[in-house]
Amino acid sequence: MPTTTAEKTATQPSSSGPATYTGGAPLPSEPAQKATPAEKRQEEQHHEKATADARVEHAKAAHKENKEHKKGAVDKARSAAQVAGAKATAALSHAQHSASDKFEKKSGDAEQKWFSHAFPHCHKHEHVKEVYQCTYVDGKAQEIVGKLAVTDGGIHFADGNKDKEHTVQESLPYKLTASLHVDLGQPRQLDVYTTDRKVYHFKNFRSKSLHHVEVDETLMEAHNWIDFYWRKAGVVPNPAATYHSS
Repeated sequence: MPTTTAEKTATQPSSSGPATYTGGAPLPSEPAQKATPAEKRQEEQHHEKATADARVEHAKAAHKENKEHKKGAVDKARSAAQVAGAKATAALSHAQHSASDKFEKKSGDAEQKWFSHAFPHCHKHEHVKEVYQCTYVDGKAQEIVGKLAVTDGGIHFADGNKDKEHTVQESLPYKLTASLHVDLGQPRQLDVYTTDRKVYHFKNFRSKSLHHVEVDETLMEAHNWIDFYWRKAGVVPNPAATYHSS
């Protein structure tokens, strides 16, 4: 199996914490082209609403035409039923979106509460965009299960200890991020390189979505969020980082 960029440059520190790298960080890749998860959900909801509304209008127009042309009772009843059916479909679609929005809001409130507890020094000036369950691999190759919060100010990982204080907490502000690297080999993981020559490995991403989402899709979704806000911070490429071209 070919050696990945992260494997070539990462070394194991003598103490706990992230791995470090020598030389330069990988050059930043091209900007993520796919919509962010929120934009994707909004686009899907807009499309479904527009389709449902169009069906209602089409059914109404057909019913009006039947009336104007004095069609038979059977035709009128059929067109009236089509209007009712289209309205019912639109109402169902609206109810589904409303339920989904309520779930997202409730989930978002819970995520913000978790973030406030895990990172009290950050929560007052950072807003959580998404939280993923994942595994952080530290510099000693220890695998730590926890949550990765993507905010508008950086990414933050804390172990999954619910009853006690978190023992593993890592914060990576975007201004200190040098490069993002998605490795779709084995293991599939996201590597985050920093300007102070650290590299953080995250794998086994799991989504909170109501629907089943493939691991690779969730990994790319997380990368997409981070890439979006990292570039929005205006530090890509980061002038404080050293890069290598290979």
